[in-house]
Amino acid sequence: MNLRAAIALILAFSSAISSTSCFFRKAKAAPPAAVPPSPRPQPRESKPVPEKAGQEGGPQPAPSRPTQSHIPPATQTAPQLGQILSAQERQQYEIAIRAALDRARGGLATVQSKRLTSTQSETATRIRNFIAQAEQARKTDLPLAKSLADRADLLARDLVTSTR
Repeated sequence: MNLRAAIALILAFSSAISSTSCFFRKAKAAPPAAVPPSPRPQPRESKPVPEKAGQEGGPQPAPSRPTQSHIPPATQTAPQLGQILSAQERQQYEIAIRAALDRARGGLATVQSKRLTSTQSETATRIRNFIAQAEQARKTDLPLAKSLADRADLLARDLVTSTR
């Protein structure tokens, strides 16, 4: 009997301890999402139009509403993320981009006079697109521009070898 009482007491004690741990743990609420309120245009108050003598029950002009020109444009732009490059790194990227783009353009010039298959002409179009994208990215993101120029260069090399 004592053994049963001891087991019951241990079970009761262990269940009491395990159930009270929830009491001390408080669930942390997720912080509310910070969403800035969207600016709403304030309607302008219109002055009442005095009624002319002789007009009774005629149609009233609609109250004026603000137009798009009255809503102020967003003045802040989102900051651009990217690598911070030293002057030397920028120069190295510029040199590498220029070389890769020159090689890609040279490859296109080499195959320009040749008759291309549909796959090869698609590759040439893809090379031109990579060159244009690299030129555009060169203004804001040098690592991306280098990657695009390298892709154009690699495709141009493959195109030249496939036309031989």
